[in-house]
Amino acid sequence: MNLKLPKKRVVVANAPLLNRLVAFFIDLFILNVTVMSPFRQLVQKIVPEATFREYLDYIYSDQNLVSMISIITIVMTLLALLYFSILEFKIGQTPGKILLKLHVVSLNKDVRFWQYIIRSLFIIPTVPFII
Repeated sequence: MNLKLPKKRVVVANAPLLNRLVAFFIDLFILNVTVMSPFRQLVQKIVPEATFREYLDYIYSDQNLVSMISIITIVMTLLALLYFSILEFKIGQTPGKILLKLHVVSLNKDVRFWQYIIRSLFIIPTVPFII
């Protein structure tokens, strides 16, 4: 039996900003729980609880501590970049985008992994706030 049903229509357009922001915050929450928490616990073991100013004074008093915190921040940033890049490269979505039914669509059919890394660089300024 050959039914001649109409093809499913798909609209390709920019997602509303609110949907993209909600998806981003869902992804940040997932990153925070799964990836950032262990690093945050490590930083809390290294640096005692204090006010922000005391915290900075304590860190800058020891050059080894500055190096260690810098390395932790770089690793966290790389993991966040990989989270977005790998998921979008492999399945075209992150968990936040899946929940909101958003997809990453390329105008070029041949997209390289490095293009997804560049696309994900927006995460870098948010990492210090996640820590």
